[in-house]
Amino acid sequence: MGERQSYRWLIEWSEHSLRALKKLSSKDRMAVFHSVEHLAKAENPYNVPGVSKLKDPKLGNMRRVRAGDYRVIFWLDTGEIVHLEFTYKGRLMIDGIYIHHTGY
Repeated sequence: MGERQSYRWLIEWSEHSLRALKKLSSKDRMAVFHSVEHLAKAENPYNVPGVSKLKDPKLGNMRRVRAGDYRVIFWLDTGEIVHLEFTYKGRLMIDGIYIHHTGY
């Protein structure tokens, strides 16, 4: 059996993203979880294929990634973190989840 890759980034969900997540169907929720898991395992989530920087300069370093019909909006808070005896590169902050045709 292969070794399971651990997360490099500690995932933190905003209240807004958690409310949005609860409204999704189980299929869409799993698509979001899969995308977030992929980001959390990446050396640099900003370089994951499919990740795009948001164009509005007021949004700073926020990025988006597709998860089925939805877009997951996220940013990184870098700096090593130890949580429950695990060491992470920083926090993967999930800021929002939007259907692809609505504004961010």
